[in-house]
Amino acid sequence: MGPATHVGLNRALLDFSNRLVPYITEKRFCGKVIYSGGDDVMAVLPLENLPEYLLSIRAVWCGSKDPFNEFDNQNIYGKSTGYWQPKLESCASTIVDYLSKY
Repeated sequence: MGPATHVGLNRALLDFSNRLVPYITEKRFCGKVIYSGGDDVMAVLPLENLPEYLLSIRAVWCGSKDPFNEFDNQNIYGKSTGYWQPKLESCASTIVDYLSKY
């Protein structure tokens, strides 16, 4: 594995464990992340949310389509990127909301 591949893999694991897992667990399903590192996740959440939670985490890990259609996994050419990114509309509205406060 070359240095660029190593950096890319490291970045993908970091984004998964530090950004996507906490967002899905705490914002989407009202849970709490106990541990998230690399591909390991330990979280506490309501039992009735478990099936949807597992589908969401699996989709994030595989780069599949978001079950809640909140994130996009395709680039501007319509090809799958293999990872999730916020939809442009939600980013723009968040920025406008933030700027309107100041």
